[in-house]
Amino acid sequence: MKKIVFAAAAALAAASPAVAADNNFKAGDVMIRARALNVMPDESSSMNIADNVKLSNSLVPELDATYFFTPNIAAELIAAVSPHRVSTKAGVDAADVRLLPPTLTLQ
Repeated sequence: MKKIVFAAAAALAAASPAVAADNNFKAGDVMIRARALNVMPDESSSMNIADNVKLSNSLVPELDATYFFTPNIAAELIAAVSPHRVSTKAGVDAADVRLLPPTLTLQ
């Protein structure tokens, strides 16, 4: 029988050891989690733009799903959208941007 496991960010400290200890995943099982993601852009540039530009950090909710091919091999897809404000170091707003950092990992 296929199994779907949900873990919430609010109970991450308590849920993660329980989920990890379960280790009874079978091919076709799916684990879905909600977590927090902190995106902290690097302001470096080879064109000296970084001396004048500041990017805001963004703490956002993140959703991921893990699909198990075997009990020991899985693929995890992470999805989140993080908004950032681009401004000059003098405090002038330059732009509002959104980053979509999707990540697919083989575990």
